[in-house]
Amino acid sequence: MTQPLLAQQNYQQLQVLTASRGQLLLIAYNSILGAMLRARRALGRGDRTRAGRYLLTAQQGIVILLGTLNHEASPRLASELRELYLYVFKRVAESMLNGSPGPLDEAHSIIESLHAAWKEALSA
Repeated sequence: MTQPLLAQQNYQQLQVLTASRGQLLLIAYNSILGAMLRARRALGRGDRTRAGRYLLTAQQGIVILLGTLNHEASPRLASELRELYLYVFKRVAESMLNGSPGPLDEAHSIIESLHAAWKEALSA
């Protein structure tokens, strides 16, 4: 492993270990958005195998988001976010099955909006 790569991994680990709950959500959203972007590029090149790997990464991130929901603190919000996350998960799966970027583009737009909302809430 090269020094710059090792340094980047160490920095990312430190970032996660010292992050607040809200910052961890932003990290998860960033990871999902990055995976979706790479999948979109792979689909554009016709590389469904690589796209599939990135789409699975995005789905793993969505599962993490599902696990962060606090149904006791805000049952209605948690329920609505759960439905939205499940919808995004299904759209990513559709993109994976069909090799079509349309469902992925929609899923990306939804996650991007949620990311922006969280980012704004944390900066307030």
